[in-house]
Amino acid sequence: MKWNKERSYPHAFPPLSLIHSSLSCFPSSGCVYILTCCIYLLSIASAHAWGTLAHRAIAQVALRHISSETHSEITNLLGSRSIVEIATAADEWRSSRSETAPWHYVNIPFAASTYDADRDCPHGDCVIAAIARYQAILSTRRHDQAARQEALIFLVHFIADIHQPLHCIDNN
Repeated sequence: MKWNKERSYPHAFPPLSLIHSSLSCFPSSGCVYILTCCIYLLSIASAHAWGTLAHRAIAQVALRHISSETHSEITNLLGSRSIVEIATAADEWRSSRSETAPWHYVNIPFAASTYDADRDCPHGDCVIAAIARYQAILSTRRHDQAARQEALIFLVHFIADIHQPLHCIDNN
């Protein structure tokens, strides 16, 4: 069986049987090397896609549990966009706003039994401190619409971040 670009395969790549038969022409060490490279490249794409999917899924779950008053406030801030649509915006902003990079995680030591702000969040540069800052902005009308909109976008993203693997632990 040969790979047919015109045929539709699930997941847009050939079945494993085709990959296996294609690799049989290589010496076993070559097969291992190529297979390792393929797995590595596929895992990078999967990890990124999982992050996007997870952020959106967590936002979707949040939508199911908010009051009508909260939903109305979200609509006032985001217009026609939903929190699902903006769930990954903070990741997109990270390249142009480098100061936000440490706000996406907290380095709690693996052996620690509790969070310690002095140890785990120096200078308030971690996801826990960022959530507190943006929650304070969002919870008062002292701030303008743009600041409250940005606070909502960051909060949606950061709440998802703290629920993702390896965003809240450090194993150095």
